[in-house]
Amino acid sequence: MKRKTEELPPMVAARTHRPTINPLRCGQCFVCQQGCPGEFLREYRQEGGSLRGEIYRNREPGSVPATGECLPPAPCQQACPLGQDVRGYIERIAAGKPDQALAIVRESNPLPSVCGFICSRPCEEVCLREWIDDPLSIRALKRYVVEYPSVKQPAPSSSPPRRGKPISIIGSGPAGLAAAHDLARMGHGVRILEAHSKPGGMLTMGIPPFRLPQRAVEEDIAHIEAMGVEIGTNCCVGKGDSLKTILGDSAALILAVGAQRSLTLGIVGEDELEGYFDCLSLLREFSLGHSLDLGERVIVVGGGYAALDAARTALRTGSAKVTVIYRRALEDMPAGRGEVEEALDEGVEIHAQSLPTAILNHRARVKGLRCVRTKMGRRDKGGRRSFMVIEGAEFEVEADSIIAAVGQEPDLSWLPDDYPLGRARGNALLVNEELATTLAGVFAAGDVVTGPSSVVEAMASGKKAAQSVHRFLIAKGGRR
Repeated sequence: MKRKTEELPPMVAARTHRPTINPLRCGQCFVCQQGCPGEFLREYRQEGGSLRGEIYRNREPGSVPATGECLPPAPCQQACPLGQDVRGYIERIAAGKPDQALAIVRESNPLPSVCGFICSRPCEEVCLREWIDDPLSIRALKRYVVEYPSVKQPAPSSSPPRRGKPISIIGSGPAGLAAAHDLARMGHGVRILEAHSKPGGMLTMGIPPFRLPQRAVEEDIAHIEAMGVEIGTNCCVGKGDSLKTILGDSAALILAVGAQRSLTLGIVGEDELEGYFDCLSLLREFSLGHSLDLGERVIVVGGGYAALDAARTALRTGSAKVTVIYRRALEDMPAGRGEVEEALDEGVEIHAQSLPTAILNHRARVKGLRCVRTKMGRRDKGGRRSFMVIEGAEFEVEADSIIAAVGQEPDLSWLPDDYPLGRARGNALLVNEELATTLAGVFAAGDVVTGPSSVVEAMASGKKAAQSVHRFLIAKGGRR
């Protein structure tokens, strides 16, 4: 049995034969019911004051613990940005009812097929099962119910449509789709405007199909469209469509355009050399099926999900050697541990604690990268470790191509210079707690507000924006 060194308050406070649950510790995961006689003999569930009786009372919907206090949501549900009832749908799976499990998932998750493949799994990091052996494979279980052959997809739920102008959403990525889903459920007419030829945003253009099959994106989008959401593609706002015109034709507007601009390495001449690529452009070309010639040796600079996606993409284009350069330690890489292990298994080399200092070139063509070793320092309040350069510890890596994957920021170049939308740090849009911008009736959600985030965090932001727009329209007199 796996043991932890950290001491926690007891889950159960025992007093002879009358143990009681500590409401501050119990996550209502019901693991303790496994093998309990109460599962087979219903009369055993009525024992007043016993642990068994308390467990079964707390299991009933709407029940209140004997202590008179409400138990907190399970840790997995608290960790999920969407607040999904993880315990609820896993219980339905265990009971052999995957249809009911999927219905529970869809109550709070507009993109379950997508999340079954690429969710960052914050729920698994706090799963109580880890104190026994290993966390439950929550993401895999979600994918199981979505792909189970006999499961019937629940009918899209929405309220009768309201009259009047629709709500417009610019951007069809996770934030935009989540906002559209929830607004449609509340009965609003919704239209999404997408600049590219396919909806999905970074789900379609930024995450390679070997990690997120397009069928998963298409299934979730089809479910949202079945709710009455209209999605228009090739809508280039600021070029073909005026933002002022769109706002005039809308009851409200949500900007969910993501973070579409790659950051540079900050090395002189990087944009002038043949063989230098930014990560997002490369992934977009690959997702569209365009041919890529990166050469035999490729260097990817960065340590996030996009960096590893680019490295694995390079292998699939025919490159023989792909090296990832990351300035901090391997365990500090922002990408999930599972993605790191998959990249290593496929043959990607990772040079951690290495900082690029210069691009080697010959006749305006990339020939390699000069780097210097780093050593790790202390962690800041957010848990991120500092690093220091080791003097004299320089080395070179030969390459035919270099891919910069050191982060992204919102691209707001399409906005008119005189448009009254406040800007925040990192070229993000300035919003208040309700995600309202400085222009009345215009809200923003997702990476254009927060900077690069996970899919579930962007979805949570979109859902919050939907609630804010709903309240805004009610206050404005937007009921039917």
